[in-house]
Amino acid sequence: MDPMLIPLLGIICMFGMPMLFFILVGMKKVQTKHVERMAMIEKGFVLEEPKIQPNYYAALRNGLVMIGLALGGVFGVYMKILLFTHHWEMDLLICLMTLLGGGIGFIVYFFIARELLKKERE
Repeated sequence: MDPMLIPLLGIICMFGMPMLFFILVGMKKVQTKHVERMAMIEKGFVLEEPKIQPNYYAALRNGLVMIGLALGGVFGVYMKILLFTHHWEMDLLICLMTLLGGGIGFIVYFFIARELLKKERE
């Protein structure tokens, strides 16, 4: 057996199998919804699709989250340099600070978007 085949099969299984699972679950969901709608039409009921409201502030959300991720990463690296340690815990700290910054970005987005939506409704 070719030695390159083992990592290749590992990568295919690692990414391909979950992707295949999500595709099959999505197809089943669409099929179930179709069968349900066809049964409703046969009985004479026609349900309207719920109106989806677009998110006009997607760029604001993405920008704030990216800024939060970047600032969290910079803060984590700064703390690693400040503490003068090179243990794996410090690498974990960088990851955690990056995630914390992204979460803070989402929270800031929530409050800004809520205020903008209030002004729009008035």
